[in-house]
Formats: sequence, C-alpha cells, structure tokens
Amino acid sequence: MRILLSLFSILFLANCTFAQTSRYDDVLWRDFNAGFVVDIFQDCPTFEFKTIDGEELDTDIFSGQVLILQFVASWCPYSEDQMKSINDIASKWTNKVNVLSVSEDDEKGQAVFLDQISKTGFPFYFTIDNNERIFKLFAQSHSTLPRVIIVNRGGKIIGLFDEHTRRTKRIMKRIVRKAVWG
Repeated sequence: MRILLSLFSILFLANCTFAQTSRYDDVLWRDFNAGFVVDIFQDCPTFEFKTIDGEELDTDIFSGQVLILQFVASWCPYSEDQMKSINDIASKWTNKVNVLSVSEDDEKGQAVFLDQISKTGFPFYFTIDNNERIFKLFAQSHSTLPRVIIVNRGGKIIGLFDEHTRRTKRIMKRIVRKAVWG
C-alpha cells in the first residue's frame, strides 16, 4: 500500500509540475504541424492588396498597430463564426487593432463571400485572393481554412492558428490584449 501511495504521489506531483510548465504562453501561440510557412517572431511578410471597394493598399498601413490577418472562404463552415469572434476581440481596441480578412474563394464563391460580409457590417478590410498569392506567403498551398495570423505593433508574427475553437478564441484574445498593452 505504501508503494502504491508513493507511486501515486510521485505521478501526481509530476503531473502538476508538467501541467504548470506546459500551459500555453499568453504572449505567443503556434499550432504545430499546421502547414504554416512562417513562424513566431518572424517579420510579417508585406504585400499589396485590393479591397473589395477597389482601394489598392499595402500592409504598411497597419504599421504600429496590431493586425489580425484572417484567411477565410465562403464554403468553410467555420469562417463566418470566426469572423464574429475576431470582431468581438478587435472591437475592444478599435484604434489599436486592424483586421484584414482574405477570401480564398474562387470566382464562383466570391459572390457568396461578398453577400456574407455585406450582412455582417464588420469594420474589417476585406480582399479576395483567388489565386492564393497572399495565402502562400503564410501557409502551404491548399492548407486548411480558416487561418489566423496575429502580428504585433512591431510587425512580428505572434500568433498562428489553423482552427477555430473556444480555446483558440481565448488564446487569440489574450495575445491581442498583450500586444495592445504590452
């Protein structure tokens, strides 16, 4: 019985110690094996894009602010829900956080995407990337959607996500809060 109790105590303490050291860091997050071609602390690739309103911009307009870069598609069942979550996060810091939502829809899906976002009223920048030009700067071609990249005010990538769950929403919120205030 002593041996069993001792073994249980050792396993319990080891589990508690591991649990404390294996918690995610609230400053950075990387979902491993997710098909990203960029990594944490890397400078965010810069690129030009055309908004759905026809305005031609580049990512330099986000300099000095936190950027949430989201890759979506109209056919992806999680994209719209993730947009709502990102809007909830970004709306807390409207002057410090920008969102660029990049549609990976083909020509057929673009109309559906435009219809979806017209109903949301989200204050995001929206662009269409049907040839994956922007997407390939961040992930392997044909990787899963939705994807989110969080970039701090200094232009460094501090979060990479390839799924949308309650857990990732909490982590995104912490990372953005830390990037805004940290």
